[in-house]
Amino acid sequence: MSDQAGRLRGVLAAEVALQVLGAFIGSPPLVALKALGERSDMHPAKVHRYLTSLCRCGFVRQDPQTGRYQLSDGTVTLGLAAMESLDPVAMSRPILRALRETTQLSASLAIWDAGGPVVALQDTAPAPLTLSTNVGSSLPLLSTSAGWIFCAWLPQVTINRAIHRQESLLPTEVRELLRQPERMEKTLATIRRDGLAHLEGQMSSNVHGLSAPVFDGSGHLACVISLLGGVGQIDPNPKGVIARALTGAAVGLSTELGWHTQFAPGDLFELPRAGANKRQR
Repeated sequence: MSDQAGRLRGVLAAEVALQVLGAFIGSPPLVALKALGERSDMHPAKVHRYLTSLCRCGFVRQDPQTGRYQLSDGTVTLGLAAMESLDPVAMSRPILRALRETTQLSASLAIWDAGGPVVALQDTAPAPLTLSTNVGSSLPLLSTSAGWIFCAWLPQVTINRAIHRQESLLPTEVRELLRQPERMEKTLATIRRDGLAHLEGQMSSNVHGLSAPVFDGSGHLACVISLLGGVGQIDPNPKGVIARALTGAAVGLSTELGWHTQFAPGDLFELPRAGANKRQR
């Protein structure tokens, strides 16, 4: 057998072990041997042999009272290592490109820096729209749709500090809004319900924005995807074509980052609140 053929052949036992581990995905916390056999499409006796090895290696444990199986510390450590190695900016590049091609609007990705939202990536549409931001530009919290997404899902103490730093730059209408906490919370509640924030005239009178949150595997806000367009180009209706394309992109990137949702990309979905360690299945 040639070296290339050997590399292509791989190790069958490793593939079967991974297939058994994959049977735990989406299952109850404690799973019976029979159910694992059905989920992995293998005879329970064969599954049991692999479970014995996985228990010895610390990836699976057997509950002494019920005899059922669950993932153990080794699997958690491996999953956390995989999550830490994920780069949302690099992973979002093809997603932003596809979103721009689908909507014919400029797409951008914002991350949270020490001082607030920062543009990390842009894919600009060939349209007569002049953006006032570049990669590395800071974004005002309450004057951009991306900023409102961060306000809706980041811890309140984090947002308060950022608003205090930006206070001297806030427009009069934004300062007035900050003095009306009930109105502010109502706006944030609507954003959380829809999974979208829309703002007209953000940082420029002719630029309108629509943004959606992206979550990581622990259910925390990882970044924000936005679509930017001119007057009449962005329909803020959550069930509209533009909004659904944006939501689909956000769900797709969230899924790649390890977040789970019971809905397919493109559908509206229930989003975790600020600081929640929630994963939907």
